[in-house]
Amino acid sequence: MIVARRRNWKTQCALLLMIVALGLESSPAIGQDYPSKTITLIVPFAPGGVIDILARVAAQHISAQSGQTVVVENRPGASGNIGTRSVARAAPDGYTLGLVTSSLMITNPSFFPDMGFDPVRDLVPVGTIGEFPQLLVTNDQVPAKTLREFIDLAKESPDKLAYGSAGRGSTSYLAVHTFAFLAGIKLSHLPYRGMAPALVDLLAGRLQLLGAGLAVVDDHLTSGKLRVLAVASRDRIPQLPDVPTGEQAGVAGYESNSWSGIVVPKDTPKEIVTRLNAYLALIASDSAARKQLASVHVSPMTTTPQEVAKTIEREKALWDKIRSSGIDLN
Repeated sequence: MIVARRRNWKTQCALLLMIVALGLESSPAIGQDYPSKTITLIVPFAPGGVIDILARVAAQHISAQSGQTVVVENRPGASGNIGTRSVARAAPDGYTLGLVTSSLMITNPSFFPDMGFDPVRDLVPVGTIGEFPQLLVTNDQVPAKTLREFIDLAKESPDKLAYGSAGRGSTSYLAVHTFAFLAGIKLSHLPYRGMAPALVDLLAGRLQLLGAGLAVVDDHLTSGKLRVLAVASRDRIPQLPDVPTGEQAGVAGYESNSWSGIVVPKDTPKEIVTRLNAYLALIASDSAARKQLASVHVSPMTTTPQEVAKTIEREKALWDKIRSSGIDLN
């Protein structure tokens, strides 16, 4: 959890803008010159999804505040590695930005040893845009009505229950994998090319569990075909007030929020990072942006670069613990 997102957004924005002003006074050259030309925001995923919407909201705000055009360029492939690698190798001048997800920063190095860059070493976090907690979702063919009952069912039949994901290392994979590790159960993993085919198999009963954002499963919850066993966030979410968190349901320490943010190449001047962060912070105060994010069940998330770095460090520590446990990563 990032504490900053609980702060009053007006206070947060005021503080960030004050920091920018102070930074510009100490670095007049950067303040006068940046930005002076088109900025490119690289999105390492295909257009049209939730992540792409977040990128366009961010680009709109950066453009409005900076007075410069921000071009969103989609470069999908290798679970986000291809596009993000181009960001890591770009000039550290603030004109090439990258949109990243928590899974890209935390788990991808485990599955792609030849990424060509190190997310922590070669990228500098600017700030976050929004968060969307994962849900642990089952179907009406599974007898378990609660998360505890699902855990008991899995312990009775190790490896007999299957979960799907959008691929190894994806946010959906991480949500269930972390749950299984902390609950001490074994589940079979079936990777898919995306969430759409995994959802089809969950509805058909070929899967018994899926980690997914609310936007993916929302239409099927009201019909009763699917039900949410727990939300993978520290707090309950307003859209599902009666659904417990994983910890409330009996899995201590379980949290698997998905968040998305902006990064720049290492060695980008701090003054530029601070200014970009201030642009992102203003998203939370924009009613139109909030409405756009709410349409895909994303909550605005305002953080400083330092807070993003701490979150990455904390989540990476948990992931390293899972890896070192010997649990199957397939």
